Amino acid sequence: MRKFDGVRCCLACGEAVFEEQQIAPTAIRLKPTVIPVEYQHTRLHLGLGKEICLVVLLPGRDLEPLQCEIKHVYLDDKPVFEAVSYTWAGEDGDDSKSRTIQFTNGAIMHVTINCEAALLQLRHPSRERRLWIDAICINQTDVTERNRQVGLIDQIFSAPQSVVISIPYAKPSICTNVFCPCSPGSNGLTKTSTHFTNTNSIARSKHS
Repeated sequence: MRKFDGVRCCLACGEAVFEEQQIAPTAIRLKPTVIPVEYQHTRLHLGLGKEICLVVLLPGRDLEPLQCEIKHVYLDDKPVFEAVSYTWAGEDGDDSKSRTIQFTNGAIMHVTINCEAALLQLRHPSRERRLWIDAICINQTDVTERNRQVGLIDQIFSAPQSVVISIPYAKPSICTNVFCPCSPGSNGLTKTSTHFTNTNSIARSKHS
């Protein structure tokens, strides 16, 4: 009796039998669960000038997740950006950070529903927008840095290319903007919507 590559063969009678090969079970590799971490701000160089953070809102459509980056700039360099003014809390007083935005480094940040709504409305389908929005651009966990940034608010709202004022409302309130899809005679909206006014004069009079 001889065995050749899994075949048992009797040299006397010539009978051959194929043996069943024992196949080692394949190890099941489970993909590790990736738990997103909260975005950590890089500290501003407070001694080098009027440094602020801008959020770069990457292009996207409809219900695609919000994707952002953070850039540091100096106001003295006259950076091009838009400042966003909005209310943190909704009409019901809810200012909880119940929504998340994503960053290109894989981190996330929790924001209010009004902040998310503003970003979704401002997001362009094919180009990025550079924005200053307090909830994202100010490190809320660093008291010293936060106080320094609050002291620059007037300059921040005087420096941008434009100021975007977010005025949230919810149906069934009547909208007087005839070009808005929620106005009478249109299909209407079933979700809370946000109006935006692009103007420098309103913001500057507000902060003067």
